[in-house]
Amino acid sequence: MADEDFVSSTVNTTTTRVHGRTLNSARGHHFIIDGPTRPGEEVFSMEAFLAGISSCAVHLFEDFAEEEGIPLQQAGVTIEAFRKKDELHRFDHIDLTIAMAGPTRAQAEHLVERFKGR
Repeated sequence: MADEDFVSSTVNTTTTRVHGRTLNSARGHHFIIDGPTRPGEEVFSMEAFLAGISSCAVHLFEDFAEEEGIPLQQAGVTIEAFRKKDELHRFDHIDLTIAMAGPTRAQAEHLVERFKGR
């Protein structure tokens, strides 16, 4: 495949002077992410990962609703990931709870099915 067939997203991450803390940069935006055990003051890397998934879902609900003329006033996603304590590198399961205001139940279910199809 040619390079023009792809869209690239880049994040640069570097250590800081605080053990367990990283400085991350994306398109000129900078943000701090802490490791799971220390220093524990900022968003953890797992939370940032899950936020990427849940925010993607909300953006897609907005896009799909706009494309189809579905009256979406608000969409929210709560994501919860479960990992065994002795296998933190592996997900057991991930639950998404989705709430929408505006669409009918059938319209909301349609938006969710479109998302699941991605």
